[in-house]
Amino acid sequence: MARDLKLLEEKLGYKFKNIENLAKALLHPSKIQETGMASFESNERLEFLGDSVLNLSISKILYQKFPNLTEGLLSKARAHLISRACMVRLGASVSLGEYLTLSKSEEQTGGRARASSVGNAMEAIFGAIFLESDFETVCDCIHRLLHDAIEETPFDHQIEDNPKGELQELLVSRGISLPVYELMETSGPAHKPVFECRIMIGGQEMARALGSRRQSAEFNCARLVLEKLKTET
Repeated sequence: MARDLKLLEEKLGYKFKNIENLAKALLHPSKIQETGMASFESNERLEFLGDSVLNLSISKILYQKFPNLTEGLLSKARAHLISRACMVRLGASVSLGEYLTLSKSEEQTGGRARASSVGNAMEAIFGAIFLESDFETVCDCIHRLLHDAIEETPFDHQIEDNPKGELQELLVSRGISLPVYELMETSGPAHKPVFECRIMIGGQEMARALGSRRQSAEFNCARLVLEKLKTET
């Protein structure tokens, strides 16, 4: 088990001072019931703490990364990043289900792949890291693990926001020429490219932005111009 947890530490990018803290974060409530241990020995208390740590960490990261976004957009982005779906995807990326300590019945009924078990354990891990380190350490860990998801936020996860369409409508209503999006540069490795686009309005560059896809970079450009125009109004 110790060897397995060391492998998990490598995937998480954090080495625990006390490996038992990680082990407790992986201790499913079903195992407690099976062995007759006290209920507080499971990972539920750590999950409770980790949920709050995750919420505050993501709030700080988004506040610093997107200085021009409104409170409403920041809230949408945070809700996406702290969602159960996002935690399950993160847990799956480090094969978290393989490390859970489950009861026999939970194991037999597919507990290792259960979304609630994986998502809760991921939050419990953040709680465990916070307890034995400090807020900055766990915040850095969360930022690193969710880097790709954060780069796509808040522009890709809700297409209904459609900043490009909203910008076009605003420009038409003001009698301003329609925007032109230009790809300026593509960088990064082939499996993880970074696109830089700019938006031109009336021959003038209004903003530049990055994205993991050209579309997301264009969305980011449109969002920046929208915020600027709304602020000026």
